[in-house]
Amino acid sequence: MTSKFYVIGDRSTGVLLIKLNPLKAVIIPREQIDLYARRSNKTFDAVFGEVAAAVKKLIIKSDEADVPADVAAVFEAFGHIVQNGSNVSDADFCFIADVDSSNWTTLRDGFVPIEPAVEILGNAAEAHDAVPEVPLKGVTAESIDGQQ
Repeated sequence: MTSKFYVIGDRSTGVLLIKLNPLKAVIIPREQIDLYARRSNKTFDAVFGEVAAAVKKLIIKSDEADVPADVAAVFEAFGHIVQNGSNVSDADFCFIADVDSSNWTTLRDGFVPIEPAVEILGNAAEAHDAVPEVPLKGVTAESIDGQQ
């Protein structure tokens, strides 16, 4: 069974790994990367690059496509690119920010088409065991057909 896998590496926070179906998430915090670097007499950037290389290796070995090739030089190249401060992404876009979501329930108006998602994410009282799917707001089947 395949599952979507998302990895976000942020030098200030660490590396967040999220697997859907079933939903599982882990974070490798920056502090752990720092500790590993100190214990192995390496720089933070070198270890951050090693983490990126290991993640890429995991993806290539389990993506059923082996693209790019399943060879050590590919993993090492990704690791060196990240180690040297460049950004590498398979995502169409990725944003990383520190946010205060305590007022999102009042801010949600005006964020078309993501208002349903903002409403769920901003509701502190409502917790989920799975990632909820939400529709986009502002375009309906009727408006697509020219009826609105």
